[in-house]
Amino acid sequence: MEEPVKHQRLVVALLALALASGVGACGGSKQSDHTTSAQPTSSASPSPARSPVQDAEIDLHIKEGVHAISVGLQSWAVSQAKPHYPSGADRATLAKYMSDPWPINPLTGADMKPGSQPGDYTYEVKPGKESCTVTGHLSDGTDYMPQVLRTG
Repeated sequence: MEEPVKHQRLVVALLALALASGVGACGGSKQSDHTTSAQPTSSASPSPARSPVQDAEIDLHIKEGVHAISVGLQSWAVSQAKPHYPSGADRATLAKYMSDPWPINPLTGADMKPGSQPGDYTYEVKPGKESCTVTGHLSDGTDYMPQVLRTG
């Protein structure tokens, strides 16, 4: 019975150490992925709003969202009598074909939505609806399009 108590004390000690070292304040929690806060300023030189590590984490979330939407589109397409892609790719259209939660734009904390702003995505379906693309817009404004989806 003493072993679980030692384990519990170790976990508490590690959490205290992590908090004391500032992990919670430096973006170590998932909550920081969905909220923005003012960055402290100094009189030396202005610092960027986010570090490259934070941008990389944000971009990873955007890419994961694009992947989830692509999977939802594939599920929607193959569930049709004659496989094809929908005219639009939004939460209302795809919710039945995706597992919750809908992907979040890590820059706004709101649902990812069709649009051209960083953290959102652009959906394009080709004439005939046999292929489509989902393009995510990364934190620096560049586009991420992993593949062209095809029904056949």
